[in-house]
Amino acid sequence: MDTSNTELTEQSGESGMTLIEVMVSTVVLGIVLIGLGQAMIYGIKVNNESKMRISNLNVCKYVTENLKTQITQSKADFDATDAADSTYYVDADGNKTYTGVGEDKKESFTSSSAFRVRAVTSDTDYTKTAGGVTSVLVKVLEVRVVDVQNMQKTGREVTMKVEIIRPSA
Repeated sequence: MDTSNTELTEQSGESGMTLIEVMVSTVVLGIVLIGLGQAMIYGIKVNNESKMRISNLNVCKYVTENLKTQITQSKADFDATDAADSTYYVDADGNKTYTGVGEDKKESFTSSSAFRVRAVTSDTDYTKTAGGVTSVLVKVLEVRVVDVQNMQKTGREVTMKVEIIRPSA
């Protein structure tokens, strides 16, 4: 019988994890997982905001380049472009949105409108006078695009400003 008592004593001397150690390690693991979860949520939010900003920037670049191309077609087009301030709506592809058909067709906000565009064209002080005629040499085009579908979010507005030089021919 003496041998059975020594076996019990040897078995109880073996090392293992106590209940307190298991609880502490579970709490530490929980804290780490909560931190990782918060980081994932923040990363997804920042990723979505970046996508929205890139979309706004692409529409702004598209509209700015189209207007710039129209103004710089020729000297006559450049000179005929007066200082103006216009606002209109475009879809996700940068195309103006309209309501009505035929003669009733007019630019306006529709369900497919994604952005509000404000284009401001202004003359600068860079002028040249030749033969009694003064010509503006540089115009400024400022385009502001606002994402109307995400009005409450940050990064919904993008502004580009471009100086346009009068074509030589």
